[in-house]
Amino acid sequence: MIIVDVSIAIIAGVATFVGFFLIGSGFSKHRNHIIFSNSAIRKMEKGLPESLEALSSGLKAGFSLQQAIGEISKSSNVSLIPLYSLIINRIKAGFAIEEALEWSAGLFARPQIPLALHSMANAHRSGTNLIESLDLLVKVARDRETLRKKMETMSAQGRMQGIVLSIVPLLFIVGLFVISPESLLPVFQNKTGKTLLAISFLLQIMGAFVIRQLVNKEFL
Repeated sequence: MIIVDVSIAIIAGVATFVGFFLIGSGFSKHRNHIIFSNSAIRKMEKGLPESLEALSSGLKAGFSLQQAIGEISKSSNVSLIPLYSLIINRIKAGFAIEEALEWSAGLFARPQIPLALHSMANAHRSGTNLIESLDLLVKVARDRETLRKKMETMSAQGRMQGIVLSIVPLLFIVGLFVISPESLLPVFQNKTGKTLLAISFLLQIMGAFVIRQLVNKEFL
């Protein structure tokens, strides 16, 4: 009965832990109306500098901002076509270009693309030199990408440590069972041993999750 109660408590704890994480993520996405996945946003961020350069070139050629966005939506990096298509459709629906840009910025959880969209909207609204603003945004986007790659390289050791720490206990149990099974069997037969194994399993899952969150955290 004790083992059953402990097992139920552990399962409930794991379910609650995972449930709060998933529910929190769901509320965040619903609140911000995010429609792009993290992988799609990451691809858009990689193509952002080239896209902004194309916008700047279009403005230098005499296009308006709306015309430049329309041309890029047909010929730019494939990952950015959905974003520019949404902006153009918003404008065709009767919204001002500044409103379309700011509305599109709300579709992203990460700050890089919203920063560019809000900057373009503010520059267009205030009448400042949009070409200079775009050139500055290109530099910022490239610098952020360079810094992100450095941080990914630095966190690679942490990811490897997390994998090793997750595998070592399992390898230890398997190795001990192969070398000396008689010393390990009492752990599975004794109530106290089963309870400790269950607690260790729960702590192992939580530790692996915490390490994963630390090394995969988005700082940019």
